Amino acid sequence: MLRRILLAIDNSTSSQNAQRLALELAVSHAASIRGLAITDSARYTVLAPSFARGGLPDNVGIQAELAAARRGTDEAIEEFGELASASAVDYSVSKRDGSPDEIMEEEAAFHDLIVIGRDAYQHFYDSYSPSSTANVLVHDSPRPILVASDVTTSLSRIIVAFDGSIPASRSLHLLCLLRLHVGRKLQVLAVCKTREAAQRIASPASALLAAHGATDIENLLVESEMHPADILMNQAQAWSAGGIVMGAYGHRRLRDQFLGSTTQRLIWNSPVALFLHS
Repeated sequence: MLRRILLAIDNSTSSQNAQRLALELAVSHAASIRGLAITDSARYTVLAPSFARGGLPDNVGIQAELAAARRGTDEAIEEFGELASASAVDYSVSKRDGSPDEIMEEEAAFHDLIVIGRDAYQHFYDSYSPSSTANVLVHDSPRPILVASDVTTSLSRIIVAFDGSIPASRSLHLLCLLRLHVGRKLQVLAVCKTREAAQRIASPASALLAAHGATDIENLLVESEMHPADILMNQAQAWSAGGIVMGAYGHRRLRDQFLGSTTQRLIWNSPVALFLHS
């Protein structure tokens, strides 16, 4: 069951959507939220001259950038506090200074689910980085992670992308154990070269969901050789889904390359939230 949510807080659009999703889950599952507002001041000191100031060692400019980031963090904390109070959920917020990756990984061990915007803690970066905190946590976290996109969504409709792999099985099982599927409309999506093969993959996944109390399930069997990320994003929009459940990465070299490509494309491009576990 879902009891403790770890939430990344900053003022990015995706982080604001992450806050809304965390509150939605906290209300429906009577869960508590621990928010972390992290400022990595060392990153500004080391990287700001090359990224923010064109390579010029402008200490005054660096401090201005850092001060602006802290003001944005304070605003995000205030906004979340107002939303959480209005939702009457049990919550707390801590301000930390240090590496977001390390702090979030450390705190993850004491929570059931991480909720984070896909570009949380990016600070002054002008574009997405493959080594972002969201991506690092998806790869290394001991807990499942819900990655919010820049689009505001609700989790009333969820696509379960299932391919029979170990990462996909883990994500499906954790979805059931946390009971995030209950009361939601579910679509189990299986992609194969034939419908018969897709049916063999989808049917056991649907049966597991039903065994854990899901009542509104349909299978979508797709015959295609398109990239899985493209299929998922197209179907999420066509079905008005609010979330996608899938495995992230793998442990064999070829599978890791395949799943890793799909995972990263979806983290940066998915129009809906992603529930992931590796």
